[in-house]
Amino acid sequence: MTNYAQNYLELSITQIDDHQELFYCDGQYDSIRFLKDATCQSNPYWIVSDIDGGSLFEGYANQVSISQEMGNYFDIYYNGCGVGKGFTVIFFDFGEVEEPWAEDCVWKRIGESITLWVGWENVNNEWSTGATGDFFTVINPGTYWVHMYNQCGELWDTIQVRDNVEIYRATIDLETNLNKVTWQTTPEQAEYISEVKAYRDGLLVGTAPYEQGYFLDAIGSDNAARNYQLVGVTPEGEECPIASYEKGTIHTTYYQDVNNNLNMTWNIPYVEEGAQGMLTYFQICKYDPNTDEITVVDQVNASITDYTCGVNQFDGGYAVIAAVFNDGKGLEELSFSNLTTDILGIGENAETAFRVYPNPAKDHVTVEGTGILTVTNALGQTILSKEIDGKTTIDLPQGMYFVKLNGITRKIVVE
Repeated sequence: MTNYAQNYLELSITQIDDHQELFYCDGQYDSIRFLKDATCQSNPYWIVSDIDGGSLFEGYANQVSISQEMGNYFDIYYNGCGVGKGFTVIFFDFGEVEEPWAEDCVWKRIGESITLWVGWENVNNEWSTGATGDFFTVINPGTYWVHMYNQCGELWDTIQVRDNVEIYRATIDLETNLNKVTWQTTPEQAEYISEVKAYRDGLLVGTAPYEQGYFLDAIGSDNAARNYQLVGVTPEGEECPIASYEKGTIHTTYYQDVNNNLNMTWNIPYVEEGAQGMLTYFQICKYDPNTDEITVVDQVNASITDYTCGVNQFDGGYAVIAAVFNDGKGLEELSFSNLTTDILGIGENAETAFRVYPNPAKDHVTVEGTGILTVTNALGQTILSKEIDGKTTIDLPQGMYFVKLNGITRKIVVE
């Protein structure tokens, strides 16, 4: 191996310890020449390999040379006069060191910590708190920097750590039948979040000012169960990653049986594991639109998703299901389901009565009555809507359905 430049360093093998790391800055030496032990008359054996373990030289020689033209990292082994030692040579170019964070800020969930990381070898790290090392755990939001340095140069990088926006409640607005997604606001977040984007089932449905604290999703007559997620947007237009906890609404299906009982079936609203506010129980409530008051009729535990009671318990108001969450701080928050139609006068009479049979059915049901017939599935999706006068037969696949005629709804099961 030959020397490639005039700006070189000569080192005797006697000056190097076994397993030593020799560190040189970019441009400090173009090449380094390693000489055999001067007291030894034999021809020593050398092995020189690069960072990938590829052999650059292997054999007998009195000396070897390496240069930055050949690479930046070398493992060298020497054996002469019974002395064997291995060592490493590193040419370091600080200009190639990249800033650790490509983004200007990172987002974390409220109350959780994140770990910032920088990982360059042969570089010292000093954090804004005085800590050292490759890893640094951040608990509180704020501005943090890292100073990366060695004898070859230095680099600084700054990053903002911010709390993400969390959903406080996803519910049905009782008066307007809109889905209402609510979040808690704080003065600290208001400094760096100007607006909030609302996603329904993964699709962007609109934005609202952060300080408003809620977003109304215009879903029309669609009261199906939906999952919502929030994304904060800075004044500069930067978005939080879509990683905040999701919460879901409740969709309740109501039907009245021949005994004037109101039967309710609902879904368990989605709450991502670890989210603030864990579901504890359901309340069966009456909503009075005249006074805007909600009265609790009964409650069931969080695993129950159906309930039957007499329609007279609602006395002309609306039935609504409330999911009760514990917010983790000793308080409770509610998410309401969609409303029934006005229960007043919901009972059957000779003009509105109709029959559905058999129930349960195998592959079809027969409906007898007069009026607009509507059939929906368990998800609230309309399967059939047509006018009938007399008897009609409907073919249906396996599942649960709701047949509605003249304001009366019956549940049927196809097995």
